Amino acid sequence: MKNYYHSFVVSFIIISFSILLVSCSQESGITTPNVNNGTALTKTAELTSSSINHSLDTVVYFPKSGKRLVVSKNYSAYQLAQIDNFLTTHTIKTITSGVTPNLQNCADRTFYNWEVEPNQYQTTPGKYLGIVCDYLTPSQCLNYGFNQLFIPNGSSGSVNNAIHAAINAKFSSNNLMVDLGDSNSAAASSIITGIPSNEEPGYYYIDEPFEKTRFGDSITTVIPYLANLISSTNPSAKLFITSWTLPFNTLCNTRNYLAGFDYLFSVNSNIYVQCDQYTSDCCSNVTGYWDAFNNAYGSHDISNWMHVVINNGSGAGCLGYTTDWSTLFGNANGLGINNIWLYSYQTGN
Repeated sequence: MKNYYHSFVVSFIIISFSILLVSCSQESGITTPNVNNGTALTKTAELTSSSINHSLDTVVYFPKSGKRLVVSKNYSAYQLAQIDNFLTTHTIKTITSGVTPNLQNCADRTFYNWEVEPNQYQTTPGKYLGIVCDYLTPSQCLNYGFNQLFIPNGSSGSVNNAIHAAINAKFSSNNLMVDLGDSNSAAASSIITGIPSNEEPGYYYIDEPFEKTRFGDSITTVIPYLANLISSTNPSAKLFITSWTLPFNTLCNTRNYLAGFDYLFSVNSNIYVQCDQYTSDCCSNVTGYWDAFNNAYGSHDISNWMHVVINNGSGAGCLGYTTDWSTLFGNANGLGINNIWLYSYQTGN
């Protein structure tokens, strides 16, 4: 991009500075400020044909006035701000003169290069992207832009080792989600109470307890018990429960779990639902599922799941297609959901 600047030096006695504007070599001139009547500003102007002294001068961009000027390196930030304010509030006239100082060539161009660290990605501020990652190290997951990590279910010791490895890789413990397992409430309790207090995760996870009858017929008693236990160890932690069933009856599901979820939400404020329906079916596409969950569960629907294979455009549902990542991310933004988890377990992708 070409930049054309008038070239001149202005000395304003009141704030004692000199400025050299750099421009094309065809133009030069003397400048004086256009001062309103009654302004007690003393001003002078002088011609110059001297070139920039690189050891004493530097080019400064003044954001208010939009000027790029050569000034002395000795000026303080306060003095530079005074200069910028003056140039913003006063009109500078250019009077054509025959003096031609050593100026920047009109053919000169400025190029800006952007450098990024190799294999380093970051999520947008205020967005959270988690992953179930069994084929990359925590450090690799972090480098690929995931700022949340899923900790698979296991013994209390193995869970603690995985948490510690994630924290060592620079994951925040608040951005870790621990799987509490399928049906053993005693084992889930030992995981919760066995995590060191300085490494407690921000999320816990139970996979589809209603659809898969986790904990038998005691879902509405075991889950509140675990939620209370979580609150006692980390009051800000959340318990996520997944579901792939629409919150109303359709041809695809003759029963729904709206009443069950509403009960859990009423007894524990730290319980939240996540939709893990990955494919379109004959009743709705995935965005329709997300919309239905959000409408039914409101403030308790703050996060959902995507699938690394199915939602990359290669999956097919009842209608011969499913919803891709770009559409789902846009849908999440529209619903005010800033927390997405990517399921990739044993996919090799």
